[in-house]
Formats: sequence, structure tokens, C-alpha cells
Amino acid sequence: MREDYRLPKTAQEREALAILIGTDGFLLLDAIYAETSPPLSAKAASSRSFASSLATTISCAEAG
Repeated sequence: MREDYRLPKTAQEREALAILIGTDGFLLLDAIYAETSPPLSAKAASSRSFASSLATTISCAEAG
């Protein structure tokens, strides 16, 4: 199967990419929760809830 043909070839490169993607995600969460972020619509609030759940899942995976 070729689902991973666009991913880095080595485990070290894949780990670096995962760290980069995770860092971007946490920066996004920080921006969402910032005091200066604009008020949320119902749809955005739902997205915030999803993002928070995702962050919890990621944190648990890192701790495990």
C-alpha cells in the first residue's frame, strides 16, 4: 500500500514532522483561547470544544 508515500522515509524524520504538526496544533489552541480572540459563534464554539478534546487526547498520548 502507498498511503504513506508522502511521509518522510525515516522514523527520525517522521517524528520530527509529528512534533512540528503537534506544535502547530498547540499554537492554534493558544490562539483560540487567547483573551484577545474574537467572540465565538455557535459553530466556532463547537470547533473549540473539538480542539480542546483533541488537545486532551494528544496530551494523554504523550504522557502514556
